[in-house]
Amino acid sequence: MGRSLHEVLVTPAGGGESRPLLVFLHGYGATPSEMLSPAFLSALRRLGDRAPVIVLPEGEVGWWHDRAEGLWGSYVLREAIPAALGRSGADRDRVAIGGISMGGFGALDLGRTVKRFCAIGGHSPAVYFRGSDDISFGFDNAADFARHDLLRLARNRSPYDAPVWIDVGDRDQLRPAAAALARDHARLPRRPPAAQQGDALPGRPADGGRDRRRDAPRRRRPSRLAAARDDRRALARRIARPGSARATRSRAASSRCGCG
Repeated sequence: MGRSLHEVLVTPAGGGESRPLLVFLHGYGATPSEMLSPAFLSALRRLGDRAPVIVLPEGEVGWWHDRAEGLWGSYVLREAIPAALGRSGADRDRVAIGGISMGGFGALDLGRTVKRFCAIGGHSPAVYFRGSDDISFGFDNAADFARHDLLRLARNRSPYDAPVWIDVGDRDQLRPAAAALARDHARLPRRPPAAQQGDALPGRPADGGRDRRRDAPRRRRPSRLAAARDDRRALARRIARPGSARATRSRAASSRCGCG
């Protein structure tokens, strides 16, 4: 990035060795430390031995993708994540990414480009329809938006090969586009492993070599595949239905990352 940025690393009691790593991206105008609310920390403590290490990168108002003002996506993938893994000893094979609002968009966007996160989540993700007036907040121009238009990218095939969690409030102004993305994700097949594109996680082979995560789909039992598919469909129905619950947990996400 060419300048100093400040991440926050949260390590559960007992240390981070071999635990999952959750990369959590903050929202527009927020800071990493502002994410550490009492509710956040209390939920982490309740997980006990299943609690992940959490890294909260600093994203200012960059919208977590590479653009003219900064390489925010590359910073997360090539600087923040390797530093967190190195300092904590967390398991490189179990890295999940999530975020809120701007960070929810960032998690969903980065999650489609990397092989592979074990789970991807967006809480009230700032996803926009093409032509929205709000696009100017997070994108350089129409071409920049088009490269990261998650609704367009999910039109024919889900861009994800990992379980995805999307939740949004009933009265949230971001609900229409987030609900549309959830519906598209639920009805479409996942991207097959042979069609994956993008970078490997730092420290993982892009091709060749042994990668347990890449082998996982061949070992997964049919019942788990069915559970993941049912989770996505149920999540879309709950988000799209008026008065639905504000958050839904994905069983598939917790089973792959081991921190549900």
